[in-house]
Amino acid sequence: MKTIITRTPLRISFFGGGSDIKKFYSKKRGMVISSTIDKFIYVTIKKHGKTFDEKYRLNYQKSENVNNVNNIKNNIIRESLKYLKITEPLYISTIADIPSMSGLGSSSSFTVGLLKGLFALKNKKISKKKLAELACKIEIDLLKSPIGKQDQYAAAYGGINKFVFYKKNVQVYSLKKKINPNNFFNNLQLFFTGIYRSSYNILSSIKSNTKNKSSINTLVRNCEKAYNIFLKKDKKKIEMLGKLFDKSWKIKKSLGNKITNKRINFYYDKAIKAGAYGGKISGAGGGGFMLYLSPHNKKKLIINSLKNLTHVPINFEPEGSKIIYTD
Repeated sequence: MKTIITRTPLRISFFGGGSDIKKFYSKKRGMVISSTIDKFIYVTIKKHGKTFDEKYRLNYQKSENVNNVNNIKNNIIRESLKYLKITEPLYISTIADIPSMSGLGSSSSFTVGLLKGLFALKNKKISKKKLAELACKIEIDLLKSPIGKQDQYAAAYGGINKFVFYKKNVQVYSLKKKINPNNFFNNLQLFFTGIYRSSYNILSSIKSNTKNKSSINTLVRNCEKAYNIFLKKDKKKIEMLGKLFDKSWKIKKSLGNKITNKRINFYYDKAIKAGAYGGKISGAGGGGFMLYLSPHNKKKLIINSLKNLTHVPINFEPEGSKIIYTD
C-alpha cells in the first residue's frame, strides 16, 4: 500500500502582515517579508486497506472514522479531497512541532503539506506557485477564511522572501542569496506566550476603514524600507531593522482591540528594557509567539527577563514543503 510523508515548515513574519488580506491588496498592493523556520508540520497519507470498517481514518488534534467525504469534520481535509476528486480510502495523520493557533501559520502549512502529499498520491508533480495558489483557494475561496495569502506562499516556497500581493497575482523575491539568513537569525529570539487564539476571530475584528487602510499602507512602506535595509552592507543593519520592527508593531496593534493585551504589552516592554531593538507578535495577534530582534550580546538578558515565557530556539529553514518518504 502506498504511503507518503510530507514535511512542511512553519514561518515567522517580519514585516507587512495584514497587507496580504484580500480586502487590502485588491485595491493597493500588499507586501510581506517572512521566513520559514526549522519547525514543521508532518502529514502522512496512506492508502487505507479494505479490511478496515471505515473509508477515511483521520488523526490530527481529533480522530475521525467516516465513510462519506462530506461527513469529514476537518474542513481542510474534506475540501482538499473533494476539490482534487480523490475517492479512494485513505488514512491521513499529522504531527506538529508547534501547537496550532499560535501564530506561525500552522493551518496553511498543514494545507500545503496535505496537498503536496495528495498530488504525490496521484503520481503528479505540482510547482511551488501552483501549490501556494491551490492552498489559498482551499482556505480562502472555498472555506471563506478571513486569513491572508502569506502563510501558504511561505510554506510552499520556503526560505526568506519578499512577497508582493496584487489583485490577480503574487510576486516572489528571494532574499536567501542576497543576505546571510543565519547571521540574521542569530539576533532573533522567539517566545511562546502560552496563549492560544483563533486568527479567524482576530482578523475578523480588523475593520476595513480609512484609518486602518492608511495604517496598512504604512506597514507596506515599512516593508519596502526593510527590504532595502536587508540588502545594505551596514554594521547597524540589525539595529535599523529592529527599530522598524518596533514602529511596525505600534502601528499593527492599533488596527484592532484584539491584537494585543496587557500581558503581551507587559512582556514586550520588559524585552525592550532588557535590550531588544524591537519586536512583534507573530501572526494575527492576541497571543501565540512573540518575536524580538536584538544585539547578539543581549540575548541572554532578554531570555532571563522573559523567564516566565517559553523560549523556543529557531533556525533558518531554506526549503518549502517537501516529500520526505514514499513507497
